Amino acid sequence: MEEVLSFFRILQKNDKPSDLEAAKHYLFASQRLDLVTTTPSSSPSAPTDREEFQTFTMAQKEDFLKKSGMTTSQLQLVLRALSYLGDYCAKKQMSAPLYIAWDKLKESGLKPRENVLSTYLYIFSSFPTATDIDHPFKDVSGEVAFYHDMMYKPTENTVSIRIKSLVEEKRTQDAEKLLWDLEYSSEEVMGSSKGVNSKRKKQQKNGNGGGDGRLLRLRTCLPVLKSYCQQGHMSQALKLFHKMMDAPSVHLEAETYALVLSSLARGGYFRYDSEPIEDVADLGYGEEARGALLFDAIAMEMSKDVLEITSASAKDIRNAMVAGFASTNWVRNLQEVPYDCDLAPLNEAAAQDELVANRIRMGSNSTLCPRTNATLRLILLDDFQRQLMHDALLRMADSQFDAYETKLQTKGNRPSRLSLQENYAGKHLEGFAKWLNEREGEPFTAIIDGANVAYYGLGCINYHQLKLMVMTLEKMGEHPLVIIPQKYTQKKFHLRQGYMQELPDEQLEIIQDLESSGKLYEVPHRCLDDYYWMLSSVSPQTKSRNGAILDVPADNDQGRFPGTRPILISNDQMRDHKLELLEPKLFRRWVSSHIVNYHFTPFFNDLKEDRDIIFSPADFTSREIQGNPCCGFSDDDGDEAMAWHFPVSDWDKNDRFCIKIPRT
Repeated sequence: MEEVLSFFRILQKNDKPSDLEAAKHYLFASQRLDLVTTTPSSSPSAPTDREEFQTFTMAQKEDFLKKSGMTTSQLQLVLRALSYLGDYCAKKQMSAPLYIAWDKLKESGLKPRENVLSTYLYIFSSFPTATDIDHPFKDVSGEVAFYHDMMYKPTENTVSIRIKSLVEEKRTQDAEKLLWDLEYSSEEVMGSSKGVNSKRKKQQKNGNGGGDGRLLRLRTCLPVLKSYCQQGHMSQALKLFHKMMDAPSVHLEAETYALVLSSLARGGYFRYDSEPIEDVADLGYGEEARGALLFDAIAMEMSKDVLEITSASAKDIRNAMVAGFASTNWVRNLQEVPYDCDLAPLNEAAAQDELVANRIRMGSNSTLCPRTNATLRLILLDDFQRQLMHDALLRMADSQFDAYETKLQTKGNRPSRLSLQENYAGKHLEGFAKWLNEREGEPFTAIIDGANVAYYGLGCINYHQLKLMVMTLEKMGEHPLVIIPQKYTQKKFHLRQGYMQELPDEQLEIIQDLESSGKLYEVPHRCLDDYYWMLSSVSPQTKSRNGAILDVPADNDQGRFPGTRPILISNDQMRDHKLELLEPKLFRRWVSSHIVNYHFTPFFNDLKEDRDIIFSPADFTSREIQGNPCCGFSDDDGDEAMAWHFPVSDWDKNDRFCIKIPRT
């Protein structure tokens, strides 16, 4: 404090030196004043609204001025000094002096500026607590956050700190009450209605609702949910969990679902002979919230929100299942997995009444789970989602064309005649979609990103590589279409700045042959070819297909890649498109079911040398969380058991975490 008083301008123009001396006397006083008024805190008896809090602090200030004999001007010098002390401690990265400073601020009933409270909060939260200071309120961060929210508009950071503080004091219900009080008050500030439904949440998660400014976030709710789960209060945990699912501003993660599943499993609630969880019937779990049906309901919600889990989450759920079913004879082939070990695959068929919580390994060309006899599905975009993608591509085509034109004009180029045509790029892409639907003949089952293949591994275009790809796919029973930018079909073209490529006649002949055989589509000038081969994946190819199903089953005897058609042959990572095209889950669904990557030795010299193409086929079972009936496993009522398969981010592509819970 001596340094602060020496180097900071505490004394202002109208202040008297005697006032500064009086302020120093108080600042260096070691004893608290004997005040009648109780200092507000975040204790259970603390004021709960701003008016009540202001009454406390005003009474505190009046009592302080009376007992201390200080003037208002002298008290302002105290506030200025304590404010500068916060800046000083932040620069020096130390917190010890602020414990005394915070006591002084509270004792005097002062109202610091918001940035001062933020600085204090930053220091108390960021730097180790001074262990040699005897402070009556150990969690000073929580108290500073409480003062902030009583004086100013709450922030996500202050709310989070207050929530954690209450949870650490074992006041979980108070913490949850604070969550919803703040949420409702935030809605009123935003002019929102209190009835927030799941449709609105879905719109906002899909990017259609915009930000709503709410303080409720996953990180503010999670400490409360964890506390309920750790205490085994699963009725309160499930109620909070459902409120979190319905809140537009809370985006649940895989670990959140894993926490709920493992907590329920550890409590034995997935056993059909367990006591039902009370007061949760209206959450969609039926009259008796227990057993396999309870797991199915939560896993179904999880499958809508997340794509995969981590191996750590899989292990947590597995160990919780072992603990919850420990007293039954349903636990076979299951032991608790040590924290430093991973689950080993087990493909042995399970018994009718056996609990399954194992890592399984799917066959490279099989859709059948070897442990549960459940058939995994390939989950594709539905008609509505395909139309969404179609429309998004048309919008993206126009916006990309406009952005490129603007870029050229900022460099001094004159507007092109193409820019004068309304929706130039979108109309051409729509024309391609119309051509796909109206053309007759055999439907296309493989769409080739022509430029990507011709350029692969080289610094220039080589159409011998494209010819190899077409011939290889035809030998595999596919009917390919090559998408290529128009400029690459010319004799000469600018490949990149400063480099003009000229095609030899034999490569031009390859392009001409593809065109004459109806296997080539040229993308018009200044249109992005990516949008064309992407759009082809959602085209119904109405006339050529004539209602035929092009998908290839896993057990086909032709040696073709199983899965949906058409496949898209490209090594493009599509980093520039995925955020605009679809929400992450749907984009993953589309990519994994359509995109086929490839590798071959590029054509550097010998154009006649035989070479094979190594493909990375698209998925024929979706790498998404999915539940499917187990063939041959049923309960006493004849209902088939359900097996759930969870992709795990750090396991092999064909591995899944599999759960099947006995129903009787």
